[in-house]
Amino acid sequence: MGKGKVVEFINTGTAQSPADLFIWLASSKVFWAGNPFIAESPAIPWLFDGYFLEPAANLKKMYDFLPEDAVVIPGHGRITNKEGIKFTIDYVAALKKSVEDAVNKGLTLEATIQSVKMQEFNKGYVLFNWLHSNFNIPNAYKDIKANMGK
Repeated sequence: MGKGKVVEFINTGTAQSPADLFIWLASSKVFWAGNPFIAESPAIPWLFDGYFLEPAANLKKMYDFLPEDAVVIPGHGRITNKEGIKFTIDYVAALKKSVEDAVNKGLTLEATIQSVKMQEFNKGYVLFNWLHSNFNIPNAYKDIKANMGK
């Protein structure tokens, strides 16, 4: 862009959908996160496309890439910082562990939905229960179960 400004387009693979693209302006430490990091806390990610394990890893990879003083522009919501999107990382890590535990116990998808409530992450996001129970748990369950023993 001139004057030493380099814009990096980063595709780590699926972070929400297969078409995710992150934009990084290192000289200003500005990160355009798009919909994978939809908004600051208490928003949780929308994992609609049937993927979970790859998005979980790629969200963490992008979070770890950011310096502590990065400016983060989420797909929706207010401009925030690295700490502002940590809720997404914590939610995805807890969801992964909870669903893995349920799969290892032999629970069905329906039983997993009933047992993996994760109320500690239900902090006022109006779509939490709908999104968590109808999309995030089922997609995590299907992906984890399909990849057991691999």
